[in-house]
Amino acid sequence: MTSSKGRRPSPAMIVALAALVVALAGTAMAAPTAIKSILNKKEKKQAKNIAKNQINALAPGLSVKHANTAGSADSAKHADSATNADSAKRADNADSLSGTTIVGTADIEGPGLLPNGTCVEKSATVTGAKSGDHIVLTAPNGWPTYEKLTLVAHASADTVAYDICNLTGAMQNLGTGPPVRALVFR
Repeated sequence: MTSSKGRRPSPAMIVALAALVVALAGTAMAAPTAIKSILNKKEKKQAKNIAKNQINALAPGLSVKHANTAGSADSAKHADSATNADSAKRADNADSLSGTTIVGTADIEGPGLLPNGTCVEKSATVTGAKSGDHIVLTAPNGWPTYEKLTLVAHASADTVAYDICNLTGAMQNLGTGPPVRALVFR
């Protein structure tokens, strides 16, 4: 008589089933990571688009396309780069610009030779500027960055100016050009 035992799987079938189980387990473990990665990309893109739209609404025409690799800015309206992008890095959201109005820009000549212990005021016309407006100055490349060389900006009716004082202990030649760039906003 013959035995009634069932057929045993072959060694090749056991290896194939083990490989199938391992492959399915790997896919199951990778799926949550892949979904998380996709969601993060979508969320980042949405956040970037929202910030871009808010900046465009609050400061139309202003562009800082390459602020992280910036060298200089030819004009505030067409700034593809900036000397210092730290403020852009610190701007966590566009809400910090809410209510800000750009009044205008100016190029103000440098003070030339500046003896120790002296201060000089240089100014330029910015139509619409008034006392109390905020001013961001960008000094030309090559100006020294001493603690005792101060640069202070102020605005009055249709004028923006800076005062520069030399307390370094030596004569400073800052030249008259390239100009100090000024951005006036309120």
